[in-house]
Amino acid sequence: MDALLLAALLALSPAASAAKPKAAAAAKEAPPANDDEKLVDYFTKSDTSDLDPKAIPRFMELDLSKMSPGRRAAAQGKRLELKALRKSMESKTKPPIRRAGQDPLQECGVEEGTAQQAKVMATIGFMPVTQDEVQFLVQRTKCTECELSEEFTYTRLIVPGDKAKKIPAEKHMFVHAKDPLMALVSQYRAGGKGGTDFFSVGFFGACR
Repeated sequence: MDALLLAALLALSPAASAAKPKAAAAAKEAPPANDDEKLVDYFTKSDTSDLDPKAIPRFMELDLSKMSPGRRAAAQGKRLELKALRKSMESKTKPPIRRAGQDPLQECGVEEGTAQQAKVMATIGFMPVTQDEVQFLVQRTKCTECELSEEFTYTRLIVPGDKAKKIPAEKHMFVHAKDPLMALVSQYRAGGKGGTDFFSVGFFGACR
């Protein structure tokens, strides 16, 4: 990933690095500022490494409410992917104990989307996880679910139900494939439900 793209992704965080990026290879030119649909297509149909870093803030702030359902789902998924990459980069500079001395974070927002968006998540690197696996992550990292979202790429997506049609709401949970949390998920799936120290599986990062 080129240095300008890295800097743009880090700039999505309030605690963005002040370091100046080195010269980078030319990226695909972004569409004009007045063509929102083309901007969405540009981001959702391009490899992340080919994106114009200068266009990332505009894409992240774009109003998606007037987009078609397909474009909106794809754009929301791409935003989550970019946020996941940012968190992955930031995690390499954080201490192993990330929230030492802080009160547990118990309240936080949950992404609301569509069934189509849930399907898109799998195509951009997010791996579905179960509630049992999430509880295993909570136990091993000593993080609340909100802190898993804050410190890592754990994402909860709620697909609203339809009371008139008696369709219940659906809850989907994901962790990005490049997130260190996946080392613990793999341990759980391999039957590692015991008391093995998480550092022994190559995992780094806990809340307390």
